[in-house]
Amino acid sequence: MKTSDEIRRAHLIKIAADIGSIANLNRALGRKERDATISQIITGAVDSKTGKQKHLGLELARDIETKLSLERGFLDTDPSLCTWPFSTFSYADFCKLTDAQKVVVEESLGKYVSVFIQDRM
Repeated sequence: MKTSDEIRRAHLIKIAADIGSIANLNRALGRKERDATISQIITGAVDSKTGKQKHLGLELARDIETKLSLERGFLDTDPSLCTWPFSTFSYADFCKLTDAQKVVVEESLGKYVSVFIQDRM
């Protein structure tokens, strides 16, 4: 069984890849492009003050979910259980849409979206 640190780290790696880079992720989070926090979490860098591996804590996880318009708790769900069914439209791209645009996409996909959601339950 994966730890919450492993699960959150895997999500950050995927999100950074979907967005294009850690710098892009930092910008999306309202951070300075060269902020090292996300990179250090992804690489598991050791905190010089505590000597412990840096991790994505609960408060930062919820903040990231809010800023990226992800569902609360998304970063705590094992990514191996979350399969996005579209190859040309990433989940990160979907999350960037406005609520009104998401409604249009969801209504357009209708039963396909509900089947995807039901498969996750």
